[in-house]
Amino acid sequence: METKQLVLIFLNEAGRSVRITIRNPRAELDSAAIAAVMDQVVTAGVLSSSGGMLASKRSAQIVDQNTQLFDYTAGT
Repeated sequence: METKQLVLIFLNEAGRSVRITIRNPRAELDSAAIAAVMDQVVTAGVLSSSGGMLASKRSAQIVDQNTQLFDYTAGT
């Protein structure tokens, strides 16, 4: 099973990293589109964390993960 996640990493007012993970992002996303959305999130001021509001964007990454499941209970 393959899964893909977009991880947006912001800095909050305390200077600590805050991650927002989005499962199954659109395939056509590029760096400019991701940066624009992150800017909108910061500017809107609608998300906060234990260290305060999101203050700036830090980075973003797309994570591909392949999981192979071995089910040994099927024969019991």
